[in-house]
This record gives sequence, structure tokens and C-alpha cells, in this order.
Amino acid sequence: MEWGFTMPNYKKIYIRLFGTFDITVNKKSVLTKGIRQQGFNKLLVFFILNQGRVFEINTLIDKVWPNKDYQDNNSIMRTRIFRLKRQLAELVPSLDFNLEFTRGGYCFTYDQKNVVMDTDIFENICSKVFSSKQSDFVNSDLSVFDPDAQKTQGGEREFSVVAPHKTTPAATASSGPLTPPSIGAFTQGRTERMANRGVDSFNVRVQYSDSEILKLCSDALRIYQNGFLSESSFDGSWLESYRQNYRRMWIKIIKTFTELCYRAQNYSDIISLCQEVLRFEDTEEYIHEIYMDALRNAGYHQDALRHFEIISAMPTHGEAFINSSRLRDLNKNILRETDSNNKLIDEGELEQVITDMTDEDASILYEKDVFLKHCSVLRLHSERSVYRPYICILETLGFNTDDSLVKRLSNISYLTYIAKNVFRKSDILCEWNDRQVLVLMACNQNFGAEKLTQRIKLAILRDNLTPEEEANEELNLSERMYYLPLNVKFMPIGTSVA
Repeated sequence: MEWGFTMPNYKKIYIRLFGTFDITVNKKSVLTKGIRQQGFNKLLVFFILNQGRVFEINTLIDKVWPNKDYQDNNSIMRTRIFRLKRQLAELVPSLDFNLEFTRGGYCFTYDQKNVVMDTDIFENICSKVFSSKQSDFVNSDLSVFDPDAQKTQGGEREFSVVAPHKTTPAATASSGPLTPPSIGAFTQGRTERMANRGVDSFNVRVQYSDSEILKLCSDALRIYQNGFLSESSFDGSWLESYRQNYRRMWIKIIKTFTELCYRAQNYSDIISLCQEVLRFEDTEEYIHEIYMDALRNAGYHQDALRHFEIISAMPTHGEAFINSSRLRDLNKNILRETDSNNKLIDEGELEQVITDMTDEDASILYEKDVFLKHCSVLRLHSERSVYRPYICILETLGFNTDDSLVKRLSNISYLTYIAKNVFRKSDILCEWNDRQVLVLMACNQNFGAEKLTQRIKLAILRDNLTPEEEANEELNLSERMYYLPLNVKFMPIGTSVA
């Protein structure tokens, strides 16, 4: 699976805040070298994240340049803002980027119908995944994103993911701490803005299938890339709340994605994802845990053990990983499995293993590929044996009727139950589809197909007798056998030399 990010084909202006900051129109960057090199990009990002809010000059200096000590900070900031305003007017003159002085401060606004932000797309995808009932298995609380989250009457928590940069247009910032506002302040405005931009509404709860959730998670992981504003030039405490919120959402997406991959036993995609993530994020214990476990399940035990050795030697977090009970226990289990796989077995142990595997009360049900392999082996064996392999095909006719027996027989699980109780423990069963059960058996040439057919049908009839019928000693079931909606066919495979 490829995890590289593909720029959406938007004709509108596209603002990218994950990975390398950029602004594109028709997939072409409009940020000049001057904006990138002269420190304007940090100021521009601050205004974008706080669109619609008014900031006094001193607040801007404290937030954007907390450690700068110029002789005339106010004059330098005003000059920077003036130049930024002029360059924005040149870059996107038709899309109405406005940076104005109003009410004693500076306010940045833009035409929301013409702007798409990757953070909006990421939040929208996360909202769909987190609100889907299919993703309830993820064991973490979304209340970290929505302090106003409430439980519904049914006891189920309704969640909406907080977008930290969304604000009410009339908000005026003071020099106090800049914190993400409560969702209650902007939920309606955000929904309207998302609709204006052509992005789906956040607040619709839809149940998605596993494959749909996997697709959504893949899209979110592609957008996130290596984090929110990952360039080293974007520093400052005002960015940490954004980074932490988006990182929590990203970790939750990874947990959802890997859980669904585990369900499908798709370990290769988990390995691919972890290898990509570990290129830029090697401090998260959970990533190392699922990576080692996926390697183990895929059969790469030595690679999993080698990874634990590597992270244990890390100068910054190695000691924490060594002391992690989860990673330590996982490493021990992998070591134990590796020793078990490499251990020589003697005749007594082998006999016990075979006995344990064959000590079943009924015939064993196999998947199609294993069933066919057994057929192939038994066919080759029949060339040197007096026994001949047969496949018995039990097929329900699937009549549409109200008869309880016919309805019960049309259930493939019930047909398998009957087969397990009629055929020998050495016979091999396979549910081929929703109407057919196949049974592989080795018989001599004189076995009675007709008698076996009668045994199968009588077993079905006896299993469905009423108490009154069971007490009737004169009851004749032979006539009923001919009316059962069941076909029983026998197909020989291979040839016998006898």
C-alpha cells in the first residue's frame, strides 16, 4: 500500500497544513520564495489558523515572535504585515484574501467558498470514522476533542471532532493564552463553512462497512503525512495544542485501521503502514507494538525480535521501551514461539500432538483450499490402495415454503451439523457455498451409497420429530425420505488398482 499524499484536484485554493506548508491553486504552489524565506509563512499560518479573529499588535508579537527582542518590535511587525498583505494581493487577487486593520487590531479573512484546507478534510474523515458504529471497538475516549460531548438517550456518546482553529468571526483576542475554543461556540458556523467549501457535514452519523472505514482511514493517513506543520521553522507554544489534537486523532485512525486489518488477517498493510510511520515517528509505543505483532503474525519472528533490539538501544526512548511491560511481554512471547518452532520433536511428542489434533467428537470442517488439498493427496494415495476416495455432495433444493423442516434444512449450518453426526470422524467436510456441503471419504468399492443416503435422510427426519411422533412406535419414516428437499450425490475421484 502506498502512503504518499496526492494533492486533491481542486480548482479552488488549497491550503496544506500537514507536512510542508503550502498554498496551491490548480495544484500549483503560489507561495513565493520571499514569503517562505522572510518569515512571512509563520505569520501567515497564524492568521489562517485564527481566521476571523482580531489581534492587537502586541499579541501577535507575543505569539509569533516570543523570543525576539527587536528595538522596535511594533514597527517591524507592522512592516511585516504590510508586506504580507501586498504579496497576498499579488498571489491570489481574485480569491479575496483580506488582511485588514480593524477595531484596534489586525484581522485575516478569506472567501470560505473558494478555500479548501487539508485540516478540514482530515477532520471530516475522522468524524465519519469515529462516529460510525462499526468503529466502536476502538478503546479510547473522543471527549478529548469535544469537551461538550453529551450522551444521547440511548446511552451512546455523540462526538464531533473539534477543529482547534475554528472561531467565531466576532472574537477579539487579548494578550492572554491562546487556547482552542469549545465546540459549542462554532459548531453551526463550521458546518455552514464546510458546506460552502463542498465538504460533507460533520454531524451526520452513518454506519460504514469495514471496507469503507479502511478506505477512510487510508485517506486520513495519506493526508496527515508526517504531522501538522512538521517544518522546523514552525515552532512556538501556540502550535502545540493543534499538534497534540491532530496527533491524537491520527493515533486513533491508526488504531482503527490496524484493528480492521487484524480482523481480515491483513498483516502486510499493517507492516507497510508502520514502516512508513516509523520514518518520522519513533516515540509512540503503540506503533512499535503493532509493528512487532504484525511481523510475528506474518511469520517474521526474527525481524520482530531485531526491531525490539533496535528500539531498546535508542538513546532517547530505549530505556522506556525496555521497561514497557507490553513490549517486554510481546518480545518474550515471540521468543517463546521462535524457540518452539525451532525445537526438535521426538516420537513421543509427535504422537501426542497427532492424538490431540485427531481427538474430535465429529468430522472436521475445512476451508475450500485445505479441502481440495486433501482431495489431491487422497487421489494420489488411491493409486496404491484398495480404498477409493469419494466426494459426497449434499445439496439443499432451497424451496420457498413455510414448512419448518424445509426452512431448517435450507440453513447450511444445520446441514453441516447433520453431516458431522452421520459421517465418520476421519471424513473431511467443507461448506462449499450456502447450499452445498461436500464430504471427502475413503471407501472400498462395495460401499453402499444408497444405504448412506438413507442414513442421512433418516437422521434429518429423526432430528425433527415431534414428541408425539417419537412416541408412535408404528411411525414409518421411509415414505417421508422421498419428499425431503435434499439431493445426495457421490462422485469418485482417482482410480483403484485392485
